[in-house]
Amino acid sequence: MTATPQTIQIEDLSFEITPLPFKTSRRVFLLLGRTIGPALVDILSQAGSIEALLQVNPRQLGRALDALLASLDDATVDVLFLEFGKYTTLLEDGASPIFHEPVQERVFRGRVLISLQYLKACVEVNYADFFSAGASLRAAVQDAPKA
Repeated sequence: MTATPQTIQIEDLSFEITPLPFKTSRRVFLLLGRTIGPALVDILSQAGSIEALLQVNPRQLGRALDALLASLDDATVDVLFLEFGKYTTLLEDGASPIFHEPVQERVFRGRVLISLQYLKACVEVNYADFFSAGASLRAAVQDAPKA
């Protein structure tokens, strides 16, 4: 993973997201793992197999989203916005990071979906290597001979 900032466009907003420093990245990754990890394990166990999980099933996807949202609490979400915000610049605003609550309030007020898309983009920028390893596993499962 590179420390090169990435510009992410979400609707009418452009964010420059810089990967977190290593210790912060590790801490946030462990927080995410402890918070949403059990829900992900439960989703996989309900699917019965990785192959079944890889197939899009709207009901299963809805249950998965419910489980993930239920596993998050305000304190965790606050930490995510704070830590990612320190390394994110709203390009329309110049060079100031968006971790300050008044900036987040102005940017995300009435735009909950955009705030969640922003968090998703931050996770992708910071943990792309982890997700690409998952994509390699997914490809191996899909290419494996069927029993």
